[in-house]
Parts: sequence; C-alpha cells; structure tokens
Amino acid sequence: MDTAFVGQVSSLQQAALVPSTSILSFGFSVLFSLSVSLTNFVASNPIKAVDLHPDDLRIRRDTCGAAVCATFFIMGIFALMTSLVLISFPGRLLGLVGASGELMPLAKSYLTICAWGLPFALGATVMQGAFLGQQNAVLPLKVMTIAGLVNLVGDLATRTGITGVAYATVAAQVTAFACFAAAMRRATLSDASSIPLRFYRWRQISSPDILRPLFQVASALTVRAVAAMASYSFMSYFATLLPTAEMAAHQVAFQLWWFLSFSIEPLSTATQSLVAREYVVDCESATRLARLALRMAVACAFGLCALQLVVQTSPLSNLLSGDPLIRSVLRGPVAVMAALSHIPIAVGVMLDGCAIATGNTAALPNIFVFSLCTCVTTLIFAARMQLGILGIWLGMHAFVMSRFVGHVLFSRTVLRLLFGNDATRPKSGEDKGGCEIFPSTFAT
Repeated sequence: MDTAFVGQVSSLQQAALVPSTSILSFGFSVLFSLSVSLTNFVASNPIKAVDLHPDDLRIRRDTCGAAVCATFFIMGIFALMTSLVLISFPGRLLGLVGASGELMPLAKSYLTICAWGLPFALGATVMQGAFLGQQNAVLPLKVMTIAGLVNLVGDLATRTGITGVAYATVAAQVTAFACFAAAMRRATLSDASSIPLRFYRWRQISSPDILRPLFQVASALTVRAVAAMASYSFMSYFATLLPTAEMAAHQVAFQLWWFLSFSIEPLSTATQSLVAREYVVDCESATRLARLALRMAVACAFGLCALQLVVQTSPLSNLLSGDPLIRSVLRGPVAVMAALSHIPIAVGVMLDGCAIATGNTAALPNIFVFSLCTCVTTLIFAARMQLGILGIWLGMHAFVMSRFVGHVLFSRTVLRLLFGNDATRPKSGEDKGGCEIFPSTFAT
C-alpha cells in the first residue's frame, strides 16, 4: 500500500523505499519467529479439548498464559533494542544496503518514523499467535482488516509522500496492537477456557518447560528468517545498483509479490496448528491434513500467479506508479518472472509449516543456508552478465526453488507427505520416535 501511494508522488521516493523496507522487513521477520513458535506451543497444549478435567484446564491455561507472557517479555526487549538501533543509526544501516546520494534522506525519514511502530507491530503478532494457536483465525482477520483500513485512510488523508505513508503505517500498527489487547483482555474476563492476558511471576515465565519448547522452534525459525531476509536484502542491494526506474520497478514488483505471497502464510500457520494437534494423537490424520493443505496452497499459488501478472501488465499498474517508464518495466518480462515465483514459494512455505508441526525444525537452518548461498551466487552471476532487473528476479527464483530442493535433501517432512509416516517414522528409541512434538508441560 505504501509503495502504491508513494509511486503516485515521485519515482525517486518510490526507489527510496527499497533500502528502508529491506531493513524493516529484516528486523520484523527475524523477531516474528517467536510468534510462530508461540502458535505451535499453544496448539500443542490445547485448552479447549473435549472432556478436559477442570484441574487440567487450569494447568493448561496457566501454561499457555505464562508462554504468552514470556514471549511478550522477550519480544519486547528485542523489539525496543531494534527500534533504538534503527532510530540512532539510520544512515549507517541504509548505507549497508546500498542507499546513497539523493535516496538517503528520503529513506532515512521513512526508516526512522516506521521504527517507532515496530514494537507495537511485534506485540500484535504475539497476541495473533496466541489466537491462531487456539484455532481462532477469524479475530486476527478482523483486526488486520481494521488496521489495513486505518493505513488506507491515513495514506489518503496525508498525501505527503514517503513521510505521510510512514506515519499511516505506524498508526495502523498501534491500532492492531490495541485491538488485539482489547480482544484478549475481553476473552480473559468472559471465557474461562481462553488464554489469560496477565502478568506472571518470573519463576513461571522462566521455567524450562516454557522456554525450552519456545526456543526449540524459535531458534530454527530465526535462522530461517535471517537467511530469507538476507536473500531479499541482497536482492535489494543489487537493485540499488540499477537505474532509478528499474530500482523503483523492482520495489513495486517485489512489494506486490511480498503482499500476495503472504496469502499463503495464514494457510501455513493454520496447517501448522492443526497438524501439530493431530500429530500428537493421530499421525495418519496429520498426514492427510498436510497433503490437503499442500494441494490447497498450490491451487492458491496459481491464482496468485495470475493476479500478479494481471496487475503488472494491465491498466491496474497505473495505481502502482505514476511514472510511465516504471510501468513499462513492470509490464515487461519481469511480470512473468515475478508471477511464476509464487508457485515454488507456496510449496516451500507449506513444507516449512509441516516441518515445524512435526518437530523437524533442525532441518530448517540447513535448508535456508543452502537457499541463501544459491540466491547470492545467482545474483553475482546475473550482475556480471549485466542482466539488470531480470537478474534480480533470477536470484529470487533461485532462492524459492532451492528452498524446495532443500526440503527434499535435508528434511524428512517431504517423505512423510509423499509416502506416509510408516516409511519414514524413526525406529523405537530414536529422537521424535512417537507423535509428540514438545515435552508435555502439563499433567493429564
């Protein structure tokens, strides 16, 4: 949304979004791994199970509530530190990703304003993770819709270019945080089977039974996020070496791709939550769910592929940029390359979710380091061959396709999905031998 509104004001301001959004996305994605880990933790400790004894319900509520509180505490510290670094050293950080000259003051303005909203955005993801872990996807959808409308109204009301959309983004993030907090507090007071939003003693939130499973998943996901965002950052860096029009066109195409690709994330998160719950009691049911979700993701990916192609090549591209030169680049071969990349990324995202749900997180770092190396090698080759913006998207294809190849090489999840659990289940006594993902943190 920010990219589209800025594009109507100035192609230079649109190009300035490339380095600033690269840094913001890097910080957000790395810390977001804690929220995903919390979703898996809550799903593995269901508090709405049928015929649950009142004592077990109380223990599970406290366990999940303490996990939410611990995640808030950890996320808050790192989010505040990240915001402080972004506000204190914007010039140095932007220089690392290729910003210079007339782009620098514009990118610096956007980065420093958006840094104030980062703690609110990450706090909102913690509460979103708690709701998704309880298989409640409706409320997060409502909250995100409200936040999106706030962002849209803010963009329409300010119309001051890159500075105005930055303030609108912060307003939307604060709104999402407030809505999630209000909804979770209301559920705490009215529903005895919901996760309570309150403070817990240090002894409770620092318990190994809470922190160990959280960090078991979060550590692997952090490596995944670092590798993924490093790949995107390298793409942005090589994009800053291009002419302004191609740089701005890359920003538009990438932000559209990024926005559309997130359509698969809710399906991946829901699959992760459902498969994690079923995998504890019925491995065959979990396998059927995973296969169904994978087929749905591929079908959605074809739809996203068509949508990206239509938006970039039709008159709808006028909404993304007011510069005819940028629109001509968008309507070229880059439209096809951007569209086709939705298919392998959708498969990769779903396989990531299945790996997390089945407890096979140890393979994720290897997969993403492999993908990062493949992406960077391709970008360097494309730069030397002077392929321009097509070389950037060739690097994107190398990243998303090697992600799938990495699952085939390093993860048992693909074998489980294709051939079932019997062929790939570890023998008795081996790690992850049963269907339990996390050590139980409550008495049953």
